[in-house]
Amino acid sequence: MTAAVKRPEILSVSLAFEDPSAFRVKSLGELLRALGVFRLCSFPVLVNNCGKLMTAARTILGRRGFSLLLRPTVYAQFVAGENETEIAQSMGKISLLGLRPMLAVPIEEDLGESTGEKRYDYNMAAMLECVRMSHSNAWSKDPMMQLKITALLSPELCVKITTLIAQQPYDLSLLVRAMDGEMITFPGLEEKEAAHFLCGLQRLNKIAEASVNKVRVLVDAEYTYMNPALTLVTMALMKKFNKDGAWIWNTYQCYLKDSRPLLLEALHLSQAEGFCLGVKLVRGAYMDKERKLAEKECRVDPIHPSWEETNKRLDEQQITKLNLKMHLNYNHHLSFKMPTQKEETFVPCINDL
Repeated sequence: MTAAVKRPEILSVSLAFEDPSAFRVKSLGELLRALGVFRLCSFPVLVNNCGKLMTAARTILGRRGFSLLLRPTVYAQFVAGENETEIAQSMGKISLLGLRPMLAVPIEEDLGESTGEKRYDYNMAAMLECVRMSHSNAWSKDPMMQLKITALLSPELCVKITTLIAQQPYDLSLLVRAMDGEMITFPGLEEKEAAHFLCGLQRLNKIAEASVNKVRVLVDAEYTYMNPALTLVTMALMKKFNKDGAWIWNTYQCYLKDSRPLLLEALHLSQAEGFCLGVKLVRGAYMDKERKLAEKECRVDPIHPSWEETNKRLDEQQITKLNLKMHLNYNHHLSFKMPTQKEETFVPCINDL
């Protein structure tokens, strides 16, 4: 049974940063909590050592004490809820502001963090449940969800595939056949790696099959050293499922210097392969690590030098959007507004919950 949410009048005008109506669905306690968490997150020493601090707190306070401390504070600030009832309440509040909520399974892995097939299957089950909730609840007339491929496929394999396809690209049809259960041999992969790749593709296929014509799936970009493999898999999903509409979307990080060429390359590929292209543009979230890695490896910094330079590239993508309109079956999503310190900056973006 879903708890009723008090429904004040939905805002009929666009929200401005200084408009207090943006906070109308929040209680005083929620606002104070948000301010407190925001202040805490402004201290780099806390952010950079959050894992160690949480481990220490769990050891000192015990599981129950740790839950009593974190659940009503940091957890409640960033997570919609632990069950469908709580999530429905959070989504209802967001909808009242004229915003379109989107569920996400915020799980990803980096090199050295692989958790194995059982965990990847568990993550797939969570994503399928996310699809079900997004479709069965009336949060939006056009529901969406977000996922990260490294929650279903090891980052080590993604990095290796990135290296392989730079030398010999994989044909999208090869991946589509693997999604359909055909035993495919992928050039350059060992037997164990190929078996894991097949399992990962079939997990993604199950999620796409459950969501097509129901929920749009927005696939996140991650680190540059694995993004080509993530894009390859996402494009294969588009080739199979985006025949009559953009149900699978790929993400392009506009803080990267090569974001525009990558977007144009995707456009040309969708034309050649005959599928609808789903695009999500974001600024990016891995700037510090990308820059440190580039410096360590004596490579050119892949990130734009400033926030203002990224804004310029976002504006350029608006021009690219005019070309995309000819190819996106569902192109009006390309007019979303990104939360930013510069209110006049508009980008084609779907915001995370």
